[in-house]
Amino acid sequence: MSDEIVRQEMELAEADIKKQLKSCVPLLLLALTVPIAAYNEMLLPNGEPSDIWFQRSGSIMVLFAVWMEYNLMKVNDHINPSGITISEQTALSKKYKSVFGATQYLVALFAISGTVVWGYGDFFK
Repeated sequence: MSDEIVRQEMELAEADIKKQLKSCVPLLLLALTVPIAAYNEMLLPNGEPSDIWFQRSGSIMVLFAVWMEYNLMKVNDHINPSGITISEQTALSKKYKSVFGATQYLVALFAISGTVVWGYGDFFK
């Protein structure tokens, strides 16, 4: 492969990584906001008990966590390439590995928290 082609491919890969990581930011905020809003009885439907409303918010939190994980699967292909890699891929991987790892842990935390709220949220309220 020529150097120009490699450079273009790495630019595309980096743009894809940035796009997918940035797409996680609003999802993280929504996943955090929904249970807080439900706990504070925002948008509570008439006749709906507040503890059940909070419990249901856990399912939305899990939904956003799964969506973020789907986005991170696309990033994983660039961060942890399989097979023979070139030095440009290694440099790209090193550049985003810590952000990717932190985001992965945060998403896992949100998925676990959402599952707990979904299952036991009525006991917390």
